[in-house]
Amino acid sequence: MLVAALFRKLAGVCTFLVIIAATLLTLPAIVQSSPNDIVVTQAHHGTSIAVAEGQRLIIRLEGQPGTGYGWDLREPSSLLRQAGDPVFEPLSDLSESAASAPTVQVMTFHPVRAGNETLTLAYRRPWDRNAAPSRTFTIQVETYGRFAAPPPAAQLSALPQSLPPVTMGSSEGLPPAFNWCDQGVCTPVKDQGGCGSCWAFATAGVVESAIKRIDGIERDLSEQYLLSAGTHGSCYGGMPAYDLFIGMTPAHQTEAGAVDESDLPYTGQDTPLTRALPHHERMLAWNSLFNADVATIKRIIREYGPVSAYVCAGPRFMWHRSGVFETDESAACNGSVNHAVALVGWDDGLGSRGAWRVRNSWGTTWGENGYMWLGYGISGIEQWIDYVYYDRMTPGTYAISGRVRDRWNGVAGVSVSDGSRSVFTDQYGVYVLKNVSPGTYALTPTRSGAAFSPANRTVTVGNGRNSNNQNFALLATYRINGRVTDSFGEGLAGVRISDGIRSAVTDANGNYTIEGVPFGTYALTASLSGYTFSPNPRWVAVNDDVSGQDFTAVCPSCTIRGRVADSSGNGVAGATVSDGARSVTTDAQGYYLLTDVPPGTYTLTPSYDGYIFVPSARSVTVSRHLSGVDFTASPLYRISGRVTDSTGNGVAGVTISDGTRSVVTDGDGVFTLRDVPAGTYTLTPSHSQYAFTPSSRTIVVSGDVSGQTFRVAPAASASPLDYTVFLPLTIR
Repeated sequence: MLVAALFRKLAGVCTFLVIIAATLLTLPAIVQSSPNDIVVTQAHHGTSIAVAEGQRLIIRLEGQPGTGYGWDLREPSSLLRQAGDPVFEPLSDLSESAASAPTVQVMTFHPVRAGNETLTLAYRRPWDRNAAPSRTFTIQVETYGRFAAPPPAAQLSALPQSLPPVTMGSSEGLPPAFNWCDQGVCTPVKDQGGCGSCWAFATAGVVESAIKRIDGIERDLSEQYLLSAGTHGSCYGGMPAYDLFIGMTPAHQTEAGAVDESDLPYTGQDTPLTRALPHHERMLAWNSLFNADVATIKRIIREYGPVSAYVCAGPRFMWHRSGVFETDESAACNGSVNHAVALVGWDDGLGSRGAWRVRNSWGTTWGENGYMWLGYGISGIEQWIDYVYYDRMTPGTYAISGRVRDRWNGVAGVSVSDGSRSVFTDQYGVYVLKNVSPGTYALTPTRSGAAFSPANRTVTVGNGRNSNNQNFALLATYRINGRVTDSFGEGLAGVRISDGIRSAVTDANGNYTIEGVPFGTYALTASLSGYTFSPNPRWVAVNDDVSGQDFTAVCPSCTIRGRVADSSGNGVAGATVSDGARSVTTDAQGYYLLTDVPPGTYTLTPSYDGYIFVPSARSVTVSRHLSGVDFTASPLYRISGRVTDSTGNGVAGVTISDGTRSVVTDGDGVFTLRDVPAGTYTLTPSHSQYAFTPSSRTIVVSGDVSGQTFRVAPAASASPLDYTVFLPLTIR
């Protein structure tokens, strides 16, 4: 889904996929000529060439090895010995307009004997030497010099047999051998002929197997449809064309999906579409993996069916008949690949370290009835694979698919929703929303702490097309952190800090951290009701985690709030709280709010008749809105009683004390101690001339207390005069 656009401007599969050489592996094999070499091209056809002892004859002819066709000697030469296997080079002008340019097959010869002969090269499939070549190249060669030894018979030189390195990966849970052909999923081998359309045959073959695997129906799909569509390649090479089985509609087509061979038979020519064709099954999605380990490719084959893969098809590959092919020809393709095939299974017990079961598109006369065993890691076979997602769907519904990636890697576990359904990306980053009714939907990817580009996509499905390539990129994200303090440097909780999209709230110490911030420049703003902040906004450039993004909070008109309650937690209404300049009365629940308080230090004092407060006052520093400035109110009570003499007459002037407060009896001997908090007290009467019975009383005060009586008795030290009673004089 993601790579086609990138690769399309480079040489096509079945011709020469230089993107792989440039991106994945570099094994220089381009033949470097020297001024002493004799270089021959197609322009020299029919001419005479002289080659001296010590010179090289280099023949450069255009061809398409991905078709199975190559140049070789029609008859062995008696004057020349071929130096190694041919190599394949891209054309020098590999511009975007020549995206599907063929390759140049380069053959090098050394003269070994003086003489003159006709050298003829045939362009043919080497395993089918009885068939007439599609074209020939002839030159008259004269060799001269003093050759000391007779030459050996002309033959291809042996290639190094050391196996290239390969990453096997963990095979846990995988069988040592598996083959979809044994499961009845493989469809018949076909022959692409001389057209460089291996990309179309590999694509169609994978889709045929997917349909047979899921639906149990064998389809013979039209490769000519993929070729004639002109969207993914031509007879000069191309790229995977799975989009045409999902949602792409080329010229004259009104829907996407599979086209049967019977509706457009294969001609092997670049004939454009001129009419609408019947379309059938639609795939849900497809994906590509690059340089995957062997175990990963096995798992994909096991889960999704046969996959398309790409290989360097060199001369030894073309000659292959049977057994396990383990001759690495990567150098012949300059480290690239030039041919598309299908992998249908594997066997770890074959060859030196296991082999893939490969289905080719060169007909059943090649290899083992069109198949071969190809060793793991040989000729670039694991550089690039493609596979498809296919499943049965509710009639009249569609699928939406795409990939979430981090650069080139798929990202698993991302939830993608269309507003009604949601699905998680698999381990390769692919998601498929199935059974979607026709309509327009907003796709949104989400994952905790992650950001995506784009943040959402609008997609319309229907009209015979599934929607694929609805891709998202996971953005690298960072953290922004800082602290919000008041003007005295104390952390302020509850402040919301936002970068315009994401936000965080300060903790009890004023600290905050905004997660998942992509690269960019942001204006951080701080907000909390009743406060202004400095600076606000604060600009920050994010290309890594950023710290120290601090704010200072100021309340121009601060508030002080709290509550006055009794020891049982019941609010005390009507109490006054004052800071010395402002005062407020508590409400029915005991709450108070002092407003418009400038920053500064104040002493809060509560007051209310009949109550005592703990604390009696509070010193507060105001640099923010304060809350929880509470007081506990305790009610005050009265203790009353009377002091009398032995005849019951009240005795005035007696002092009654509870240890803290005191009062003097009135003319009737009555006393009342006021504003006494709840508690236990000892009442003590005193007078210099009297003794009292009892001498004291211990009482518990939890309300008003009355009836606390005392009786006077003469003090032991009192003089008689102190007890003289003057009776009123009565005159008769």
